[in-house]
Amino acid sequence: MIKHQSMGKVAYIVSKIMNPYIHPAYTLPIIALKYHEPLLLALGGILLLSGLPITLYGILRYFHVVSEDLSLSFERKAFIAFTLALALTVFVIYTIFNVFFLAKIVFIYLVTITVSLIADFIDKISIHVLTVFITFIIFAKYISITGALLIFLVSIIVAWTRIKLRKHSLEQVIWAFAVAPLVFLIGDFLFNYVVK
Repeated sequence: MIKHQSMGKVAYIVSKIMNPYIHPAYTLPIIALKYHEPLLLALGGILLLSGLPITLYGILRYFHVVSEDLSLSFERKAFIAFTLALALTVFVIYTIFNVFFLAKIVFIYLVTITVSLIADFIDKISIHVLTVFITFIIFAKYISITGALLIFLVSIIVAWTRIKLRKHSLEQVIWAFAVAPLVFLIGDFLFNYVVK
């Protein structure tokens, strides 16, 4: 019983730390440094894509406006839509400043958030798993294989936490893993051949 409880606590902590908003926070500065794009713009993107949603969630939780894990459907959809608007804003800023790789990565996250919102109307999909697996693919293609392998291991751990905490079924987690490469390909293609 004690082992089960402590594994549940570990799953809870990992799930909170490895939330969908954290992945752009470490990906954007690495992209900026690797491709010699302005680090200050990457940090601004982090504030909008990661800092603002996490801060807003904390404030809303403090005043008991939203449930702890945004488990109510309308809360989840509203928060995803808010994040979508922020990602679009960051993408437009990066496009105006002509920072190609930062814009591309944010566009891929933008497509990821859009798919998450659409999927949420059909069936719940693990946004935690989808986002970390998209980050794995971004690392594999644009940053480093070593980093990608580390992110892959993190994605397995995140998937375990979502199932362990009973936030998602095994099927919903598998769907997130299965959809991620397609989402990445769509985002990459649209950016390269339509947006650019």
